[in-house]
Formats: sequence, C-alpha cells, structure tokens
Amino acid sequence: MRAQVRQALRNLSRVLGVLGGRMADILSLTQFTVDVEAFMNAADVRREFFSEPYPVTTTVQVARLYDPALPRSAHFAAAYTRSTLTAWETAA
Repeated sequence: MRAQVRQALRNLSRVLGVLGGRMADILSLTQFTVDVEAFMNAADVRREFFSEPYPVTTTVQVARLYDPALPRSAHFAAAYTRSTLTAWETAA
C-alpha cells in the first residue's frame, strides 16, 4: 500500500508539474481505497508530498474496484488546484 500511495502521489505531482502547478496548489483531495486501515498507515507517505496548510481530504473505502486485476490496495486521487479555481473565478 505504501508504495502504491507514493507512486500515485508522484504521478499526481508530475501531472500538476506539466500543467504548471504544484502539490501545494491542491485544495481538495479525494482518495479511494479498498483497505482503509492499510491506507491510514501510509499517512507519513502523504506527508512527504504535502505540508500545511493541508488540502481538505476525503478518504473513501470501497468494497472493490471495477477491475479485479487491479491490486487490492490500489489508491486513486483526484485534485482541484488553486490555479484552476483562480482561472474559474476569473472566467465567471
């Protein structure tokens, strides 16, 4: 689980970098896991990528993932960045 959380957050960081953002730009993070206990034990891994002020975070435990071939401990994250919010507010 720890390796998967680390890789998911690395991937997210890389995507943000391509878009000109940083992990510090994340306002809200939604995490999905099939094993919430194992996921919570990886909190120190998440602190490698985030510092105060931490994003608002929702962790959701699901019964299973849509693809049985995915590892049982898969972790997925969706984020909304301050730069996206600023662009949306400017357009509104």
